[in-house]
Amino acid sequence: MRKLSGDLKATTATPLTPPVTTPQPQPDGTDRGKSAGGQATYEPLHVLGQGSFGVVMMARVRETGKMVAVKKVLFDRRLHHRELLLLRDHLGPATHAGQAGTRNNDDPGKEAGKTDPSSTNNSVGEVGFTPLGDLTSVPTTVSYHPCIVRLLDHFTVAGPNGEQYLYIVMDYLPLDIHRLHHIYLRQKQQRMPFILVKVIIFQLARALMFLHLRGICHRDVKPSNLLIDPETGVLKLCDFGSAKVMQPQGVNGPREKNVSYICSRYYRAPELLLGSLYYHFHVDMWAAGCVLAELLCGEVLFKGASTVDQMAEIFKVLGAPSRQELLALNPQGAEALFHATGAGLEVTPTSAANTATSSDYLQRYHALRIKALQWQHVLPPNTPPAAVSLVGELLRYTPAERLSAAEVLEHSFFDDVFAEDASLPNGAPLPVSMFEVTAEEMEALPPWLLERMASAEASARRRHVSAGGSGKLVPPQKRQEQEGRK
Repeated sequence: MRKLSGDLKATTATPLTPPVTTPQPQPDGTDRGKSAGGQATYEPLHVLGQGSFGVVMMARVRETGKMVAVKKVLFDRRLHHRELLLLRDHLGPATHAGQAGTRNNDDPGKEAGKTDPSSTNNSVGEVGFTPLGDLTSVPTTVSYHPCIVRLLDHFTVAGPNGEQYLYIVMDYLPLDIHRLHHIYLRQKQQRMPFILVKVIIFQLARALMFLHLRGICHRDVKPSNLLIDPETGVLKLCDFGSAKVMQPQGVNGPREKNVSYICSRYYRAPELLLGSLYYHFHVDMWAAGCVLAELLCGEVLFKGASTVDQMAEIFKVLGAPSRQELLALNPQGAEALFHATGAGLEVTPTSAANTATSSDYLQRYHALRIKALQWQHVLPPNTPPAAVSLVGELLRYTPAERLSAAEVLEHSFFDDVFAEDASLPNGAPLPVSMFEVTAEEMEALPPWLLERMASAEASARRRHVSAGGSGKLVPPQKRQEQEGRK
């Protein structure tokens, strides 16, 4: 049974939702509707956030006591409701790379497969180990990606004036990285511990690798879209309202036109700031680099007041881009820019001047012909060399030169997370889910990394079992002493 507070009127099945019966008013003031997918009663507790998209509420599942996040948006049949389509048809347990799931990505009414559209499996279950060559051990394989928020349920409900509202039920985690970072800076008067930064970025890179394997560009990676449980270290990437399934790149780069005014400004890649319509997964990697730098510095790295000012802030650190870099960022915009400055570089296909040739941009470009700063002078003095290296390999003008998500996972910056005694700042072991993989990752990750993840998973699992047996976390040194006496 679905139960929600307020006066809910009749709702009918839509192309986006499984059939539900008409909710009937109940004596306790709520309304109930039964779906074919199972029984659930959602009790809204408080608002987590709201904006032009709608409202997100924290709710309790009465039958289980589990907390969930419920996003309520106005349902319009003319819109694609891309977030729901991606979560259901591209990121669910019954989908795989190259499969669009049950419906077309851009048309919720167009069938593309035979997967049951009402499937809302709420559990991430282990499906055993996947043997891989001569590996001595491999991580546990799971059906859902552990670092991406799950779709638990979805349905439509009629409002008091007959309008339809779409409810999307997802995983709930108590904080996001923006708020957690604020807690460290304001309440604890310190920057986030390095180990926590590594745990966060490792899980973010895992989420992005999985998305990119499935052809999905998130296009809005930022701290507030990274949910986390600070007690367990579990992190999940959320908010797929701007995400899009991208066409494969051609020989000369992206072939598909996309909107450039996307992604929150502080984390917007320079090709987007320059108005490029042809971009790919590299924009997510730039944003990930900005998040990493922010956690290391304790403040936003590039904090521009406008699109042009944002580009100027990037100039101050990376220096003004060279002609080759401008060409890589936005070939059409670079052509117009070079023409306006007398460079006369010919680029095809031709296009009209856009963001890259606005007068204020040209003024900034000429005024900021400065050399790039060394990253060790930008980041705090105590920043580990591996962290400096990773930031520098992500925040590069030329999109193709930025590390991919898979390459980030192989970086030495994360060596500490594989240590047997790796712990969160509160002394808890790292989350087991951090090292569990999907079948696609099992095929895509290098064998040596899979073995490291399997070993780290086993260590974390043992420590969680030890903590569960006593009710207290056992510090690594004390646990070793206890094991030595056995």
